[in-house]
Amino acid sequence: DRKIRYAGHSNSGGHYDIQLGPTHFGEVQKADIRASVEPAFRDRLVQQGERDFGDSFAYFARLLAVSGVPVTAEGGVHVFKRSERVEMYKSHWHVIAGVFDGNTTVFEAEDPSAELKQQLRANMLREFEEEAASRVSELELIGLSQGIGANFAYIAHLVMSGSEFLESVSRADDHTDHVEAKTLVGKAQLGEFLRRERKIVPAGRGSLEIYLERFSH
Repeated sequence: DRKIRYAGHSNSGGHYDIQLGPTHFGEVQKADIRASVEPAFRDRLVQQGERDFGDSFAYFARLLAVSGVPVTAEGGVHVFKRSERVEMYKSHWHVIAGVFDGNTTVFEAEDPSAELKQQLRANMLREFEEEAASRVSELELIGLSQGIGANFAYIAHLVMSGSEFLESVSRADDHTDHVEAKTLVGKAQLGEFLRRERKIVPAGRGSLEIYLERFSH
């Protein structure tokens, strides 16, 4: 199962170049998934990468992911606690997100950048349909956060109320992936959540921090 690996990016005058390469799900299972549940193993891989290549994440698959911060009509942000049945980050808080399902054929497109952007957007919209049974009225790409992998962060504007959105999530195909929901209203509540809660999926934390920074301005 071929996947796309994030290999870094550069910024020249506000123009971002993202370096990508191939990986596969076997590498994800051997390194990234195991590292998410075994901190000591993660630390060993980080140290080995720094020692061998000067790159903390050289021995990780570094998948691309998409994460959408759901914002409903009243302005509330909604986060969800992952169940024990998921493979990674059990009982961690997250937004609506998923691994990017694109493959290396993106490099064969006439305009790879435009093709990647289109595929990322389609992937994000699909995650909202599968995890939240919801259609997004406006999807805004707000940044890129990095960790073991790389996460494209979006704001997903929804025309429905918070209660309508949560009801929709409860009917979604993947609703059993979540065991609890929390609504955060205003930058004070969101900031407090990020400061106090230790168990947040890194991609979700990155997306919420980028959203909060924009909200603060």
